[in-house]
Amino acid sequence: MNSNSNSNNNNKESGGGDIVVQQQKQKQPSHTCCTPIGLNQMKWNVVKPTGQPIPPFSLTHHPLAIIIGWIDASPKYVERYNKLYRDNGFCTLSLIPSSKLHFLYKKMKELALNFLNYLLEIEKDTPRPIIIQVFSGNALFLSEVYHILKRNDKFKMIIPLIKGQIFDSCPSSISEMRAYNSLVATKPPMMVKIMAKLACRTYSKVVDVDKLDKDFWSRLSNSPILSPQLYYYSYDDQLTSYQDVEKGISIMRKQGIQVSTVVFDKSKHVNHLGVHPVKYLSNLYKFLESTLKPPLAGNRINNNKFLSSSPASLLSAPTSAYKTLMSKL
Repeated sequence: MNSNSNSNNNNKESGGGDIVVQQQKQKQPSHTCCTPIGLNQMKWNVVKPTGQPIPPFSLTHHPLAIIIGWIDASPKYVERYNKLYRDNGFCTLSLIPSSKLHFLYKKMKELALNFLNYLLEIEKDTPRPIIIQVFSGNALFLSEVYHILKRNDKFKMIIPLIKGQIFDSCPSSISEMRAYNSLVATKPPMMVKIMAKLACRTYSKVVDVDKLDKDFWSRLSNSPILSPQLYYYSYDDQLTSYQDVEKGISIMRKQGIQVSTVVFDKSKHVNHLGVHPVKYLSNLYKFLESTLKPPLAGNRINNNKFLSSSPASLLSAPTSAYKTLMSKL
């Protein structure tokens, strides 16, 4: 009887262990984006790569990729960009500013300030080279970051650490129509669409939207960050006009900023990686190499030593290899 009892107890313990493991798996977060705390603050979270070496660009620390997701983005979709960077030796810090901040500009400014205070704190401890990637309408958030960096010397040590910026499906003009299209891009229920239209219409009557748009472009025209930029955009984008993106490109070039562009004939809003992965990744690699690698670090390195999802090797690879890559993103 004692033997049977012990056996039963062992089975229960084993079963309990399985349950604990299952619960732990369930508790694992599906994304690593920063968690909002109200509108103007985040639970900031830098995620380090697991088991990945420092990219071979004569760096002493893992670089930091800052990813600013599009308006009302689902964190699970932003996460594939986080994973892409971490799989290649980057730390990541990602955030999705709330769509409400586009109606509450004071809160947007406060979030930008809180973001820079956090960035200053972590960069003082470990000064990592930084790549910023911003999507869609939340280029507005980045413009507020520009404004603060331009005016506040407290954050001046951050500027030379920013080695490159990537704009995906942005910048875009500010208007009642564009605000509405952005809010309903995820195809919400009809009642939500009606409420969004009323909110945009009411807001445009009490706020000078033309001035907001003018101020936005003005902040971009006075960028304190002069490091190279890469733009992904499409002639087929229904939310961000290619003419707006090219206006932004012209503004940056007039400031002496080196700009590279990747334009697609057919590719929907913030879906360029999904539709054109090889072209997207190959240009991303070239940009990261050119911005992170010191000018005198020697000859061009082998692509396969950097991107674990190396687009260069995939250009001539069989379709099966390409599908294996995309399943990891």
